[in-house]
Amino acid sequence: MSQSRVAGRYAMALVNEARQANVLDEVANNITAIGVALHESKDLIQFFRSPVISVRKKQEALRAVLV
Repeated sequence: MSQSRVAGRYAMALVNEARQANVLDEVANNITAIGVALHESKDLIQFFRSPVISVRKKQEALRAVLV
């Protein structure tokens, strides 16, 4: 299965869950904020692409930025 098909499925699942939880606007705002931050910072892109940095550390960074 191609990456775009997998990404599409995850995106639809996220939208469906956000709708059911009545937080679709909040989720959309968070995704937009992440996109803007990645667009504006090559360092941030490298941070998230780095295989040396654990997934847990990446999750903690996202929480710190979005909360």
